[in-house]
Amino acid sequence: MVGLVIVSHSRKLAEALASLIRGTGNEAIPMVATGGVGEGAQELGTDAGDIVDAIGSVYSDEGVLVLTDLGSAVLSAELALEFLPDEQKPHIRISSAPLVEGAVSAAVQIGLGSSLQDVELEARGGLVPKQEHLDQPETSSSSADTASGTETPSAASGSFGPETGNRVERVMTITNVHGLHARPAAKLIRLIGSFDADVEVSNLSRKLGPVSGRSLNRLSSLNVLQNERVRFSVSGPEAASLLDAVEALVDDNFGESEEQLESLPQPESKNPEGLIGISDGIAIGKAFLLTSHGFEAEKAFAEDRDTEARLFTEAVERVEADLAAKKRMLVSRLSEQELEIFDAHAILLRDPELFDETLRLIADGGYKAAYAWGLRVKKVSQAYETLSDAYLRQRAKDVRDVGVQLHDALIGKDGSGELLTGISSPVILFADDLTPTQTASFDFSIVKGVVTRFGGPTSHTAILCRALGIPAVGGFADMESVADGTMVIIDGKVGAVSIDPQEGELAEAREAERQKREELERLRQKAEEAAISIDGSLVEVFANIASPRDAELAIRNGAEGSGLFRTEFLFLNRKTAPTEEEQFGAFVKVGEAFGEKPVIIRTFDIGGDKQIDYMRLPSEANPFLGVRGLRLYETHRELFTAHIRAILRAAFSFNFQIMVPMVVEVDECIRIRSAIEEIHNDLEREGVKHRWPLPIGAMIETPAAALLAEKLASSVDFFSIGSNDLTQYVMAAERGNPDLVHFSDPLHPAVLSAIKLAVEAAHRQGKRIGVCGEMGSDRDGIAALLALGVDEISMSPAKIPEAKERIRSLDRSKLLSLLPRLEQEGSAKAIRSLLKELEEGR
Repeated sequence: MVGLVIVSHSRKLAEALASLIRGTGNEAIPMVATGGVGEGAQELGTDAGDIVDAIGSVYSDEGVLVLTDLGSAVLSAELALEFLPDEQKPHIRISSAPLVEGAVSAAVQIGLGSSLQDVELEARGGLVPKQEHLDQPETSSSSADTASGTETPSAASGSFGPETGNRVERVMTITNVHGLHARPAAKLIRLIGSFDADVEVSNLSRKLGPVSGRSLNRLSSLNVLQNERVRFSVSGPEAASLLDAVEALVDDNFGESEEQLESLPQPESKNPEGLIGISDGIAIGKAFLLTSHGFEAEKAFAEDRDTEARLFTEAVERVEADLAAKKRMLVSRLSEQELEIFDAHAILLRDPELFDETLRLIADGGYKAAYAWGLRVKKVSQAYETLSDAYLRQRAKDVRDVGVQLHDALIGKDGSGELLTGISSPVILFADDLTPTQTASFDFSIVKGVVTRFGGPTSHTAILCRALGIPAVGGFADMESVADGTMVIIDGKVGAVSIDPQEGELAEAREAERQKREELERLRQKAEEAAISIDGSLVEVFANIASPRDAELAIRNGAEGSGLFRTEFLFLNRKTAPTEEEQFGAFVKVGEAFGEKPVIIRTFDIGGDKQIDYMRLPSEANPFLGVRGLRLYETHRELFTAHIRAILRAAFSFNFQIMVPMVVEVDECIRIRSAIEEIHNDLEREGVKHRWPLPIGAMIETPAAALLAEKLASSVDFFSIGSNDLTQYVMAAERGNPDLVHFSDPLHPAVLSAIKLAVEAAHRQGKRIGVCGEMGSDRDGIAALLALGVDEISMSPAKIPEAKERIRSLDRSKLLSLLPRLEQEGSAKAIRSLLKELEEGR
């Protein structure tokens, strides 16, 4: 039978409530009242030790429900939970139900022999009889519907539900393959945060909730799986607008395509030995055992609680910056969906269950931040581990990952670079588990494969391994049998690990690896061939790169040059500006990778979503429409001068071109060319080797630039269309806002019209024009760009072989004849349908 613990600041009140419950005929249920502090527990307060004893006195494997009154009673109950044996914790539930009504309702259910979950649900619905009798509205959607399992009359239609004041409700079905997991939940939270409204979310299919729509952890506790029905109950000035936005996000599958989701292997795909293939490929190398990268903070008290809270907040900000940096490092290798892993981790840092509760433990308990944070990480990760869905249980690792990062920041330790210190030869990593941030920090010339004890194919680490091409196997239980330096073979497709293989097996594996390598090489060699469409039209395919390492990957994948070399990596995540020599060295490395092939270097595009502390940029309400790109160059002339000097010097030996971002006026092109020429003159006077002249182009990423393309073309040598920014500016929809995702399609006719203006203007004046945004790697986007007549397409290196193959499959002459029909369509969806009809020969 479920046990019941009543916790109140007043011991007399708790005992009186227990007496009331026994008087209703529930004498036999296991129940204990506790509370009060001091001699004889006569003073008001609560003690965690007393609550531990109380839980122990009524504990059974069927569970214990703990009901508390206000304030520190909740904190004491949570602390008590930390001191219980690990095997008991999953069977204890601290409820937010009203104390008196909840206790009475729970007692009735306990007497009936109900489960802990049903007891708690009944407790949280304890106010319903009183509310119905007094004909008063519910104070939250947890009452009648959640307790009884019924739905509002509007649930079937998905229309607005009953209003309570300004509260509105809507029921929606979550269709994502893995339900409301971390990435869609993170998008939902960002969306909710952009509206002036309060949101509660309930899982009607499982009768769980409601929980706050602003907490990733609380949303995950609903255990929402595919095709389950969720109720959003919203109040506030923008409630109706928020519900519309949520519905659009749900209808769009939170931006996850069916193709992407269906490609994920399922957790059940184990081989007979229990191993799981989580990332395809064969890898051979020596075993390298990673020690567990966890943490256990010692219990300690703060000397000054306000100072401790400030140190904690500053550490969170540092980790947020580090996550953003890791995301930028991988921007050319991962898809937007894969990069959202880092967004989900950033949201976890600020999740109320972690961030707010840690601050509360510091303020109320006086703990040091590291210890308070450790308590919360442990509690929240354990809550994930109790969920029934295997995919959602994987999120416990994400919580621990974020936990380690912040703990390291609190104690002044940078653990990300210590994992492979001193290792120079290829290795297979063995670990209980790996975190996404560890995976993102690997040197891929050394790490050839990964084997983990825990972590399945749907973990964020597995997603990153697949995206980065690292073979990986999970479910390897016998870690103790592997010694450092032992030769290992792994097959990430079938989930096989061979320790210290015989020479014959090793030879077979090397042969399989050779065949795989040759197949990849064949694809790469084909990618090195020109991309010529069926009718004989040549389209050059370039790479977007963000570092010298990306340049090497681009060349291996058949890039004919770089259409966008993002230079911001030189300026971000540092306390001072990079020197001219530092920039020169980085540019030379990229030039060495590309040789004689053209490299278009975009001058630093700071501002918008890329902020730099040492530049002391003013806070702006809308930085994307503020001082960014070339608008910074006049006010930061020394920085700009060093930047251009480094480019011109490095260009002496390589085929470099300069491209300027955020152009909106002809005068800007004239001034920037004049400023660059002035720097050339200085180098000339100093006798410093450099290239002059070199082509100087403008990015077409603002509506102004597209509309003025005819005039701009006379002042520059080439154009490059930044389709990402052009789309957000044409559509007046910030591309990072999940509420506006349906406005982010570059195939919208308004965006295509802007591109057409720029292409025609460039060609009339004999200038080349390319595209360097995500549109260039989109199948339909490639077809549309061929129809519009662009000369060159640039994309992330990994997408080049596929893009070239796509170009070879298209008939540009047919696409050109299709252009008038494309211009008549009124939506991106209609244009994509038309392109699909053409591809299918209809």
